[in-house]
Amino acid sequence: MTATKAKPISRATARGETATIVELFTLHLADDTSLRFTPSHPNSISFGGETYRALPITARGFRWAGQGAHPRPVLEASNHSGLFFGQLTNPDLIGMSVMRHVTFAEECDPPIGSGGGACFTPERWVVERIVRLDDKAVVIEMAAEADLDHHILPPRVMLADLCQHRYRQWDAGRNAFDYSDATCPYVGAACFDATGTATNDKSKDACSLRLGNGCKKRFHRTLPFLGFPGLG
Repeated sequence: MTATKAKPISRATARGETATIVELFTLHLADDTSLRFTPSHPNSISFGGETYRALPITARGFRWAGQGAHPRPVLEASNHSGLFFGQLTNPDLIGMSVMRHVTFAEECDPPIGSGGGACFTPERWVVERIVRLDDKAVVIEMAAEADLDHHILPPRVMLADLCQHRYRQWDAGRNAFDYSDATCPYVGAACFDATGTATNDKSKDACSLRLGNGCKKRFHRTLPFLGFPGLG
């Protein structure tokens, strides 16, 4: 997975009144793939060497205000194309990150622009709630990864269903688990795959980051679940 490299554009940068604004989105999925798309153009757009598909996805609610509640932007799309069919049986969008790049059409790669590659400061969002997900439509509500004005305890995005611990990784070269980047305290011998099913294959050991088939499978008294199950 590669991140788009972009030079920053100051919001004070002078542009002509006819300059075309382009929104580019990257939705990172749980299988380490990414869906790159743009609702701003009828054709695919290349920016920073990455291709963004032209999809009829409505993106709204990204405007920040100086006071009041933080924005909860929404991505809304028809699912008739089957784009999100895989999520119907295995919904794992909660907690996935969404990168939003806003730039001018002239900064995009040819033939849309001249390949300048500059954009406004990229925004990083987290999928917080799936408002609707069926064979007809998908509506995703997001939250900012970090508050930009006032910190609220705890100083991180509060997700009801997703643990924010980093789980251990299996190192095949050392034939041992790697805990160097882990924050989850689990060091047990029992292994479970991402669905919570017991497995003897240590390379398949992966936490679902969910309370039921992740945390409760590994801990039986105090649960170190770094989520907020009581959050409305």
